[in-house]
Amino acid sequence: MRIEPVVRKISPEEDDAKNDLEYWLSRSPRERIEAMTLLREQYFILLGYQEPPRIENTVTRRK
Repeated sequence: MRIEPVVRKISPEEDDAKNDLEYWLSRSPRERIEAMTLLREQYFILLGYQEPPRIENTVTRRK
């Protein structure tokens, strides 16, 4: 799946954090996970890894 680029021109007075939150909340959970996966991969490549380390799965049981 391809992530579509979004470009908006805003004034410095606009609240970027609010706009970012609104944007990401408008995306599906799948799109948000794909974006984080891409960022994570890019980060580890910059650190010199051939491939990113695996993510640990943590499970908590609630009664």
